[in-house]
Amino acid sequence: MKKILFIHGFGVMKDARGMFTDLADSLHDDGYESILIDLNDTDEAGNLVVSDFSEQVRRVREVWDKERRNCDLRIVAHSQGCIIAALADLPDISKTILLTPPTESSGEEILDYFRSKPATEINLAGFSKLARSDGSFTIVPASYWIEKDSVDTTGLYQKFTEQNSVEVVRATNDEVISNVGMPAAFPGIAIRDIATTHNFENQGRAELVSLVKELLEE
Repeated sequence: MKKILFIHGFGVMKDARGMFTDLADSLHDDGYESILIDLNDTDEAGNLVVSDFSEQVRRVREVWDKERRNCDLRIVAHSQGCIIAALADLPDISKTILLTPPTESSGEEILDYFRSKPATEINLAGFSKLARSDGSFTIVPASYWIEKDSVDTTGLYQKFTEQNSVEVVRATNDEVISNVGMPAAFPGIAIRDIATTHNFENQGRAELVSLVKELLEE
């Protein structure tokens, strides 16, 4: 049986704002069973509460342990989920596809993106409240930033790609993260480009589905 474990990025839940459900629906026709997991939580007010890196890795490993037997398991990760996939470093994965992997270790890239949004409150010693378009907030504990800043993403990716079969997809019109460090983080990897935004929207979504199908079968 062919299974795909989807690992989402920062500030979203398991559907990755519809990207992973679109991929899962399309890949079902090719005989893939999809596994979507929530790495964050929601509170009673409907705010998204971000988990620390260590907790996200724990959840990924827990699901892997349940799903890995008697199957061909592959991973599709998006944005921060690429870091989590590399930190988890699961054995017996036949292929990992990294979509827009961030190469900046510092949390400043995320903070810069949200600072311009009204109602955002940054508190690196406590809980930051990052404004969302629906009026709710993404709640981020101080411990998250500490764990994130401790990761050497370039070194992490280089080690991960040396030991695993990895494909990398870059969104060349990414408005959220920088693509500058990607070639250095993935030496020897043929990075595939799609002229689209961070979440592969509009025509970029159709191109992503087609490319992921191709990469899974290579």
